Amino acid sequence: MSENKIPPVREDSAGITLRILVQPRARETKITGITEEYIRLAVAAPPVAGKANQQCISFLAKKLGLKKEQVEILAGARSRRKLLRLFGVNSGQLRKALEISSEQSLKSKKNC
Repeated sequence: MSENKIPPVREDSAGITLRILVQPRARETKITGITEEYIRLAVAAPPVAGKANQQCISFLAKKLGLKKEQVEILAGARSRRKLLRLFGVNSGQLRKALEISSEQSLKSKKNC
């Protein structure tokens, strides 16, 4: 990883900070990839009246077994690039959820 890149996940004692890149108006809501800087998330909702933000929060909360209140947008509420805070989860739980999502994404791409 180059020095000017910021990793998409950081963990501390309170939880995880997560950098995501959102693609609104997608066919379905799913994690589409992980880069050195972002976790890419496609959401079916349009970026209107906070609907895409709400779907990001709902999707991640459900995927990680969290309450919606445990997922917070720290920055980027009006941008595709978002910084989220996940409370009450560790990197192991996040990694497991992302692996499952990545496998599902790969399977659906192969079936197309």
